[in-house]
Amino acid sequence: MEQKHPEEKDNPTQMDSIKCPHCAHDVQFPFEARHVICNNCRQRLDLTSQFAFLRGLAAFEEGQAIVQEVNPKKKRNLTKYNNSYKTALNLFMEAYSSLQVAFQTRLGEIQRQVGVEMMASMSQEFMKHLMVSGLEVSYWNSIMVEQTAQIEYDGLKEKLRQKEGGIILRLRWVLRLRQLRKKQQEINTKIAVLENQIAFVDIPVARNSKWKA
Repeated sequence: MEQKHPEEKDNPTQMDSIKCPHCAHDVQFPFEARHVICNNCRQRLDLTSQFAFLRGLAAFEEGQAIVQEVNPKKKRNLTKYNNSYKTALNLFMEAYSSLQVAFQTRLGEIQRQVGVEMMASMSQEFMKHLMVSGLEVSYWNSIMVEQTAQIEYDGLKEKLRQKEGGIILRLRWVLRLRQLRKKQQEINTKIAVLENQIAFVDIPVARNSKWKA
């Protein structure tokens, strides 16, 4: 009777899985893997980044839940010394650190947008306690403003492409598109200056490099 090699019997390949952020397909991979290619959409996933994002999202949502449970009448007394708020703040710090790791490489587009929203929100919260620099707050706020403007721009372009609205409304959309293009140029310059002032070791991959006006 044929016997399996001891390593084959005692150390089977352990597998894990993750949902692809691009197509929502379940992707399996060995525990020791660092990257995997989705067998559905063929996108290459950086597993360190993906799991860092998931940790950050979970910690952020838990922190938000704690803050929201605080009695509104007591919100004016929220300080980092308040037990509930301190717990939430620690969770936000955990989320912030995890998202910094996640942004070391490109995330799925929805992940990127959600990640930017979380970073902008948390940096403003940290600024209340002087835990981050004003430059860092300005950086994430600027990325958020850029993202919001791009989403609005794309939405208006799609409406014009679909020939929605009357002549007056479409003219307003065209004028708004011009404003948004100008705004994008200003924001792009501001972000470049902030990146230089902050002197990141590695600039976060937090902007939509594929976006075009």
